[in-house]
Amino acid sequence: MFVICDSANCYLFSSDDDGHLYRSQTSISNFPNGISQPVIAMQDTSNIYALFEASAVYKAGSQYLLLVEAIGSDGNRYFRSWTANSLGGSWTPLANTEANPFARSNNVVFAGSAWTKSISHANSSVPKQTKRSRSTCASLFVSSTKV
Repeated sequence: MFVICDSANCYLFSSDDDGHLYRSQTSISNFPNGISQPVIAMQDTSNIYALFEASAVYKAGSQYLLLVEAIGSDGNRYFRSWTANSLGGSWTPLANTEANPFARSNNVVFAGSAWTKSISHANSSVPKQTKRSRSTCASLFVSSTKV
């Protein structure tokens, strides 16, 4: 969970393990104070594991990219994705199904032989996101949207 801001507000996105994506916000001038009560920005009531954890939002060009980890029907983890024109707006599916994921063992290239069937979030020893990681994610977004 981390904060992302547009020109007016700072947003905090978080997901639980019950199929909900939450959004809280405050004005940039008020940050880090005044965070609103969370609202449900997205939910999956038919399969709580399809919208599971590790939500992350990135700015890529003029759009925002949302990634959320899911657990597939085979028990392996993968990432789903959506885009939005604004952080407070609605999210449009990009690669958000088990058959068409943003990142899964069936569309990730390993150096050498595959060492996992689950694509999951990583922990970092660095306390903040770097420019390089944002650029990498934006590149993945551009690659996944090419026809």
